[in-house]
Amino acid sequence: MHAIVPTADERAAAPCNALPLQNVCYAYDGTPEGLLTAVFTAIASKDADPDIVEDGLVQPRLDQSVRYLATDARCADRVRRLIVRAGGMQAFSQVISASLSDDPDKGRAVFDLAAFAAGLPALASCRGCARRKTCDSYARCPHNARHRRTAGLDVALEDLSHPHVGAVARLDRAVMNERHRMKQFIRFEHAEGDVYFARCNPKANVLPLVIDWFATRFNTQRFVIYDENHHVAALFDGTRSTFVRTDDLPVPAAAEDETVMRKAWKTFYAVASIEARYHPELRVSFMPKRLWKNILEVAEPLDYEPARMRRLAGDTPDELPAPPSELPAAASCDAADLEATAELEPAAVAAG
Repeated sequence: MHAIVPTADERAAAPCNALPLQNVCYAYDGTPEGLLTAVFTAIASKDADPDIVEDGLVQPRLDQSVRYLATDARCADRVRRLIVRAGGMQAFSQVISASLSDDPDKGRAVFDLAAFAAGLPALASCRGCARRKTCDSYARCPHNARHRRTAGLDVALEDLSHPHVGAVARLDRAVMNERHRMKQFIRFEHAEGDVYFARCNPKANVLPLVIDWFATRFNTQRFVIYDENHHVAALFDGTRSTFVRTDDLPVPAAAEDETVMRKAWKTFYAVASIEARYHPELRVSFMPKRLWKNILEVAEPLDYEPARMRRLAGDTPDELPAPPSELPAAASCDAADLEATAELEPAAVAAG
């Protein structure tokens, strides 16, 4: 018995029996507003198991379709109001911090938290909120605080043991730690045109979280911070800040006084350090080595103290100089001298 093989025309005319695509991957532009737009689209589509990733990191599975979404401010604002109504501005701040993380699962974590907040019972509004028909101050409104405690909503959104709440809290904590490191270890150099320039390589897109802090410290001084990992430059012109995406930012030439200031700062660092208290493991825990290439005092040791600075930078083992094998002649003594001194001490005490 021979098998009947269909021809090419018969195969083309045959109906397709392939299974429909069930899973959907929502791709957004990488901004917090784009992430909230993707979360809103997934909730509105009643998708219980979506993948929400940045458009540059999309890797669809064999049974998955991809939807590239344009950022919609109205959709993002609806998710914001949903989270604020359920957990206050503190919960929304954690969501924004989580959206700046480099974790590939941050989209799913924010979606799970938003879906969890949507399933919580509605809050009772006070009269002022009823007149305005909106309220974004649940964390500060005493009337709504009473209703939240009655409904148990504070416990639900602050319970870190809950998988949806704990996932966003962990992302928020990691981003805040990276923000704190950037405040400590960003080093500026004076460039031509009276502009200060700095490079950084954080594990999260934290420039939006630190730009205001640096703008307050610099006041009206212009500066530029370039994030090498995320290819984002933060520019401050003395009055307002701007963010620019670029793969290659030209480094401006150094100003005339930059060489003197760099040497002065490295000299201060070398003099202030205490070799006897050098603890390399503790130092690395506070100052990760991945940041050292952009930290002046460890990236460029002083020329006239190469061995000491290399040891402080951790390139060589921490070896303190060995004590001398022989004491100087002025400090040496033998057993006879010690005995003579011991005999003289009681006589000196009696004479006194």
